[in-house]
Amino acid sequence: MLPDPVTVATSSPIAPARGDSLAEDGRDDAAPSIEVARAYGRLTRPMRIPDPHQPSGYRLARVGEAISVPATKKTLLGLAKGRVADAVGGDGTDAGPSQEEPEEGALPPKAEPYAFWSTHLQQLDEFGIGVSLYYRQLAFLSLVFLAAGLLYLPTMYYNYRHVNGPDTPLLLLGSSLGAERSDLSFMYHGVVDLAVCAFLLVFAVASKRVEDAAAAAIDVAQQTTQDYAVEVLNPPRRIKDPDAYAAYFRQFGDVCFVTLALDNGRLLRLLRRQRELRALLAARIEGLSLLEAERARADDASLAPPRPSLLKRLLYALGLYSHVSLVAREYLAVKRRVAALAARDPARASRVKRVYCVFNTEQAQRACLQAHRRGFVARLLGCLGLGGREELRFEGAVLRVQEPVEPSEVRYDAFHIKAWERGLRYTISTLLAATSLGASFVLLRFARGRALYTAAITSGA
Repeated sequence: MLPDPVTVATSSPIAPARGDSLAEDGRDDAAPSIEVARAYGRLTRPMRIPDPHQPSGYRLARVGEAISVPATKKTLLGLAKGRVADAVGGDGTDAGPSQEEPEEGALPPKAEPYAFWSTHLQQLDEFGIGVSLYYRQLAFLSLVFLAAGLLYLPTMYYNYRHVNGPDTPLLLLGSSLGAERSDLSFMYHGVVDLAVCAFLLVFAVASKRVEDAAAAAIDVAQQTTQDYAVEVLNPPRRIKDPDAYAAYFRQFGDVCFVTLALDNGRLLRLLRRQRELRALLAARIEGLSLLEAERARADDASLAPPRPSLLKRLLYALGLYSHVSLVAREYLAVKRRVAALAARDPARASRVKRVYCVFNTEQAQRACLQAHRRGFVARLLGCLGLGGREELRFEGAVLRVQEPVEPSEVRYDAFHIKAWERGLRYTISTLLAATSLGASFVLLRFARGRALYTAAITSGA
């Protein structure tokens, strides 16, 4: 069961408290250590925990759940300071709480890591639909390519016996290397090619159904927040009270909490970049002189390090070069952009872009989705504020409600992108891909023409 109180959560990131970072706790320089790397790997590897509420009986452990926050912080701090004894035991195993005095949040007795070789696809469902579908598609495509290769065995055998010469490289045996048009066989080349094309066509048609069936099976196998939540696509921008949305959705069942996602995607991206640069500065200023450290930490742009050369700035923008002075300059620039953006358009950053409502039962979520399911004409009338039952009207508007994606897949920093911007980016990407394919075709035709011309000149000579 989920908690009863109705709360509100925004998409603004939460900054860590001062003193929580490893750099502020102090860090000693230490040489690279294999033992420290192995201890860190054991500490951060995915863990699965028994859960009787899940159909599979297990679920993926959340960050900091398998090992307590105090133990994790102590171990990470020991790793950062290069003290292997703080992270691993004398025999190289994880240093856990003693038997006499168990530490809070120690590794649960039934928590277990995922096996590297014996993990099956059903266990990967615990990572979510995205990860599980990826590996299922990988296995499916491997079987498809294996079947296509088996269908081509007669062709490869024919090429090996009648086409390949004695000087054919070992890796190219069975290929069409050195084949002339007269060497091709309708039975061994044409029929096999048609069979493979028909097989790939059937695969292309069936892959969508297989993927949908797999996604449905994964969704049934794991109970997540998505199974209890609904997403409002057109919330009234003037309504910013989560209690108002909770009162509306209570007609379908008990409401646990409501999340309001704001139209502050640009600000979120800048704040995320600012946090990344701050972490880089905290990691790189160790060992520098006091003057350079003060310059790197300075908020005043006049105290920034000297301007690097154009080549260094270009390589830094491409990710091929990095220096603390370049990181400091970008950090100061991003910080100024954050302040300017927050002061320029505070009203837009506070507009509600999406609303997520989580019910206490899955039946309430299904009832809400069923009540808001409408056809194309009804949706068009709803955009104009017309139609719809009176009990389904919220502040005079007909809400568009659908089942959301997994919480980890929600892109809060992309809500500000307009529909025409998405279409423009998609069009540009498609044109670039088409241009690349066209250029490749032209180059191949040109190379083939030069090869034929050279062969004709050689044979004529």
